[in-house]
Amino acid sequence: MGELAGMTPTETLDVLGRVCPYPLVLTKKALEKLPGGSLLKILCDAPASAKIPCQDMQRGRDTNLSP
Repeated sequence: MGELAGMTPTETLDVLGRVCPYPLVLTKKALEKLPGGSLLKILCDAPASAKIPCQDMQRGRDTNLSP
């Protein structure tokens, strides 16, 4: 996780105030648009959306969490 601190996100997705499933759906759409090797920063305050990285890794993407 420390390696993310010095990186600049390719794109930032703001889903603050949104409830599930919207953060997951919007994250999926944003990831589909990004080229490989990109860094997506997700601003989210929905506790149920903590599963986003787990669901994304199941689809074969490399996912890192940073608080």
